[in-house]
Amino acid sequence: MKTPSSKTKATLSYLAMAMLAVSSANATSSDSEELWKRPSPKTYVSSSSYVKSHGTSYGIAANAEQAVSNPSYDGSLAMSGSFVQTGLDSEVEAIGESHALTNNDDPVEQTDAYGSTHATMQNYHYVPSGTSDTYFSSKAVGDRPFAGAGARDVVTNSDMQASAVVQAGGVGAESDTSLRHYLASQFGNTFLSPYFPAVFATGEDFIGGRRLLTESNSTSSYIPHAYASAHGGSHGSAHGKGAWSIGGNAATSFSNPYGEASYSISIDDVYSGEKEVAAAASSGAETNTKTTGVHTQGDTHFVTEWYVPKGTSQSGLTAYSDSLKPFNVAGGEDVSKNEGARGSAKAIGYAGNGFSQAGQDGNINTVRAFGQPFFVLQPLHG
Repeated sequence: MKTPSSKTKATLSYLAMAMLAVSSANATSSDSEELWKRPSPKTYVSSSSYVKSHGTSYGIAANAEQAVSNPSYDGSLAMSGSFVQTGLDSEVEAIGESHALTNNDDPVEQTDAYGSTHATMQNYHYVPSGTSDTYFSSKAVGDRPFAGAGARDVVTNSDMQASAVVQAGGVGAESDTSLRHYLASQFGNTFLSPYFPAVFATGEDFIGGRRLLTESNSTSSYIPHAYASAHGGSHGSAHGKGAWSIGGNAATSFSNPYGEASYSISIDDVYSGEKEVAAAASSGAETNTKTTGVHTQGDTHFVTEWYVPKGTSQSGLTAYSDSLKPFNVAGGEDVSKNEGARGSAKAIGYAGNGFSQAGQDGNINTVRAFGQPFFVLQPLHG
């Protein structure tokens, strides 16, 4: 067996203009002439960042992405973050966009990961106001027996900051060994810029790919045509002194020769303060394999007028497992709650199948394990 013969790497680095905008990208590619008789693999990455400011303000947009393709593994990882703060009589906007793709014209295996973030804030007449948005999409499709797709995002808004962070990844592999080795290498060595204030936006010290997807636990014979995907996004806003909102998702799917599983969670929590303020958060995600799928969503909106808060909260989910395997399960839970000037909504759904009870439960436990939201959302996860 011939080892990979070529390797390329490209980096897209810093852009600084008035404020700090950071973007990094790298891609690696290798091929083998005979192995599985597949065409030479292809990789592609792109990213962009933008910051606009006026007055005493701070903004940063940062991206990181990587695409890896070789005869036994394809993987795409995209991460983006936007963070803004304003002083009096100021405004600022930050936008980030990250994309990684392997084998866009190769029917054997394709992975695709995309994430975008947008945060804006202004503070005029002593009234701070901000919004933040995310969008993510990831997939893995092809003739390989192992496929995984996962994503998570979070938006936070308060009278002090507005931020948005997203991660998305897709992987496909010929074997469990290839999945473990290349996934650990690729996702464990790709990080968002250290200039990005990760702890304020996510509650985590740094933002890297390792926490997005984990390793698989199964070994098996070849069963082709694995497929997994995840997509969704969040929106948040806060207007006025004391208002805050937070929302986000985590969604993942895993397909392997022993079964398939999907898991998704959406969380939103807002507080509208004591007077003449408003806050809102809305999140939704969908993830699926060929035979399983889950969709979760949450939405909450509160306004306080003349010291009287009012608002609505709602959540929902759908989940299914539709396969010829003897063991299938779908389930979930959702809750909406209002208390005073605070409202929250949460939905969790899962679906899985397998050739045995242990296989079915193992697949669901796998997607639950790496379908974890950002740390700042986990106290709401419960």
